[in-house]
Amino acid sequence: MTAHFDGAFIVDTSINAQSVLYTNMKYWYPHGRQVTVHCEGTKLTSDQVETDDSDESYFKFKVIDTSLNGKTIEVKVVAL
Repeated sequence: MTAHFDGAFIVDTSINAQSVLYTNMKYWYPHGRQVTVHCEGTKLTSDQVETDDSDESYFKFKVIDTSLNGKTIEVKVVAL
């Protein structure tokens, strides 16, 4: 069994903390996964979002582009 996940939230760039997405590698993403972060359908760049994918079960990210404050951020996880 594998999974595809789509999530969305309104970003508050004044919060100085990462968002954390848990991805269960054993049951949902046994062959790996790809995570992307978008705003209004456009994939965010490294100038807009900091990511930490050092632990395969936890994808951490923080929107750092203050011009995106109050906008809807979409997170997509695709099983490989």
